[in-house]
Amino acid sequence: MGRIRQILAGITKPLRPDATACDAYVFTFLKLFVVKWYKNAEQIRYLNKHLAPQYSDKPKRIAPVAWHEWKAIKKLYKYGISPKPIFLGHNYIIMEHAGTNLQDIERWEERDDYRTQMWKIIEIMNDIGFKHNDLIPRNVCVKKDKLVLIDFTMSEFDGVSILEGIPNPIWAQPDDERILDSFRTNKAIC
Repeated sequence: MGRIRQILAGITKPLRPDATACDAYVFTFLKLFVVKWYKNAEQIRYLNKHLAPQYSDKPKRIAPVAWHEWKAIKKLYKYGISPKPIFLGHNYIIMEHAGTNLQDIERWEERDDYRTQMWKIIEIMNDIGFKHNDLIPRNVCVKKDKLVLIDFTMSEFDGVSILEGIPNPIWAQPDDERILDSFRTNKAIC
């Protein structure tokens, strides 16, 4: 627990303070970590209520949305397409930093190697029955020229549904292959 306290104490920069799930960079042990905690926002309240009955294996003290994203990260990490999971807290998770968001890289849509990697990632997700449901450039990161996915709060896998009955459709972009259109048309999707 001492290492986790050091990580949390070392939070240096909130990335998107207006977001429903807040991220923070953390430098510790010469590594860069991300702490993602879930604010009391409409989307998070909905997800906690919606996911609770779908996870009978969830520890009582863990928020359903944190448990859901933790399971998604662990599932995809085995395939090398998500950050390394570090720690699961009550309403936050800690993972290794995944790199630079794709949308922050100049001319990313012209990179054929990124397009090839994205096709491979989508093939893997299709093979294992995983839908990201919010696969947009800011949820794809690049670390050492390798694509890594982040933000799995809206994902569906292992029989867990999210989109059925979702009160606000702008919370998700359910066509995972839509990001490939960004490469094809040389423009970022919203």
